[in-house]
Amino acid sequence: MKLFSKILILLLVFCLILTGCNTNLSEQETTEANVESQTPFDDHTKSNGEATSDELPSEENSSAEDETTIANENTTDVDNTTSDDESNTEDESESTSEETTSTGDNETTEDEEGTTEEASTEEATTDEEQTTVDPESIIEENPKPDSEISIKTAIALGLTYESNKFSTDKFYVRGKVTNIEDGSKVNITIKNKYGDELYLYTVYGKNGDSYSSMTTKPQIGDTILVYGIIGQFRSTPEMKNGWIVEIEGDTGDLPNPNDPYANVTAEEFYANYKPATSWEDAYWRSRHYFMSGEIADQYQAPTFSQYRPEHNGILKKNYSMIYSDDGNTYTVLDSNGQVAFKIYRGGAYIMLEEVAAYVFAFGDIPANYNPNKNASPSSSPWGKYLRVNKTNFSGNVSSYPYEPELPDITGCGGKTYYYEIDIGTMGTDCDPSYPIKVYNDGRSITRGAARIVFGRRDLNGNGTYEAGEIYVFYTYNHYNDFQEYLNYEGGWGEMFGNITGGGSLSSKSDYNPTEYVHVLGESFAKATPAYRKVSVYYIDTRTLYYATRMCA
Repeated sequence: MKLFSKILILLLVFCLILTGCNTNLSEQETTEANVESQTPFDDHTKSNGEATSDELPSEENSSAEDETTIANENTTDVDNTTSDDESNTEDESESTSEETTSTGDNETTEDEEGTTEEASTEEATTDEEQTTVDPESIIEENPKPDSEISIKTAIALGLTYESNKFSTDKFYVRGKVTNIEDGSKVNITIKNKYGDELYLYTVYGKNGDSYSSMTTKPQIGDTILVYGIIGQFRSTPEMKNGWIVEIEGDTGDLPNPNDPYANVTAEEFYANYKPATSWEDAYWRSRHYFMSGEIADQYQAPTFSQYRPEHNGILKKNYSMIYSDDGNTYTVLDSNGQVAFKIYRGGAYIMLEEVAAYVFAFGDIPANYNPNKNASPSSSPWGKYLRVNKTNFSGNVSSYPYEPELPDITGCGGKTYYYEIDIGTMGTDCDPSYPIKVYNDGRSITRGAARIVFGRRDLNGNGTYEAGEIYVFYTYNHYNDFQEYLNYEGGWGEMFGNITGGGSLSSKSDYNPTEYVHVLGESFAKATPAYRKVSVYYIDTRTLYYATRMCA
C-alpha cells in the first residue's frame, strides 16, 4: 500500500511538471505569434480609400431652389455662385473624415519598433519596401505649421474651413504649374501626378516680394514650392497670398534642351502657323502660351466621318489606344484604322475633334484650359485661345428630367465620375438663351451651350484605362442631347436625349429623353504597329466628395 502511495505521488508530480512545461510552451508560442502579426503600418493605409456615399448633383442655369453647391477639389472655380454651370457640393465634412485615413511613411508605434529590433535586417528591409506609401497619395490628418504638405492634404485642410476663411498657420505645398493668370493679381494652378489641383490666389515672389519683381518667373510645366495660408473660397480649397520659394524647371526629360521659341513673338508665331509636330514641340509651345492644334473657327455640330463602322445597325467604338513609349503622344486613327493625326500631352487645343481625343487619351484638360469658369482672356496669357471650365457633371436627372442618363454616372447610382468642359464654337442656334456669338473675342468669353462631358473608371483595377472604361460625350444644346466620341476621326455616335425624343428644350414638364445608345467595341488598329497602353492618372476617388443618390 505504501509502495502504491509513493507511485501515485510520483505520478502526480510528473503530471504537474508536464503541465507547467506545456503552459510555458503555449505562452511562448502565443508571444511569437503576436510578434509575427505586427506590421509597420495600419491596414487602412493600404486601402483604396473610396468613400461609399453617392453624389448630390446640380445643373447649369437652374432656379435658386434647385441649385446646390458641390465641392470638387479638381475644380478651381473661385466664383461658383455667379456661374450658370453645374456647381459643387459644400457637404465635405463627413467625406473628409472618411478619406483622411493615412499615416506618415516613417510613423511606427513603440511595439513596432521592438519588433523591428528583433527582426533580421533582410526582413525589416522587405517589410519597409512592401509598406512604402507615396506621400502625394495620402492625406495627413494634423499637418504641422511650416511643414511641407501634399496637394491632397492641402485640399482636405482647406475644406475644413468655412467659406472665405483661412488658416493662421502657413504651409509649404509643391506641385506642377498647369495654369497662370497674369493680371493685376497673379493666380496660379498647380497639380500633383494624380491630377489633384490646388488654386493659388494672389501669388508673390520669395519673402513676399511682388511677382513682377521676380527675376525668374515660373512657366507652365515647372514644379514650384509655395508657402502660404490655406482655406477655401466659395467651396473651393485654395492657398492664399503664397510665396514662391523654389522653381524647378521641367526640362530634365527633354532630348532637346534648347527652346526653339525663346525669341519668337506671338505675331511671328501665328503669321505662318502650323500645328505641333512632336511632343517636344508642343511642350515648348505651351511654355510660351502658343497653340499646338488647329485654330480654325468651328460650327456647333460635329463633322462625321463618311464611313462609320457598324454591325447590324450598331456603331462601333475604336478600342485601339496608341501611345508613344513615353506616353506623351497619342495617335488618332480614322475609321479605316489609318493614322489621322496626333495629339500631345500638355499641348494646347481648341477644336472639338482634338479636345475630345485629348481628354479620351489623357483624362485631363489641354494646357490652354482654365478650370475656373470665370477666368478672363484679358488677364490670361492664352488670350483669345483661352478655354474655361472643368467642373463636376452630376447627371441629376431628378432635378433636370430633360437630361438623358449617362452610363454608370454617379448621380444615378453608378460609380463613374464625369466632368464637363467648354467647347468654343461660333455660337449655338438651337437655344435662344445662347445666341450665335464668338466664344472668345480676346476681351471676354461668351460660353454658349456646347460642352464635352467625360468620365472614366478603372473597372478591372489594373491601373490602366482601356477604351471600354472611358466615356466622352458632346452636347451643343445645353445637356438636352448627347453624342458619344468613338475614338476615331469623325467618329461620333447617334444622338440621344430630350429633343431627339420629342421633348421641349430644357423643359421640366414636357420632356422625353431617349436612352444612351450602346456601341460595339472593336480594335481599328489594323495597319499600325502594336500599340502600348499606359497608365493615365485621372480622378482620384479618395479625395472626391459624394452626396446622396438623387435619381429615381
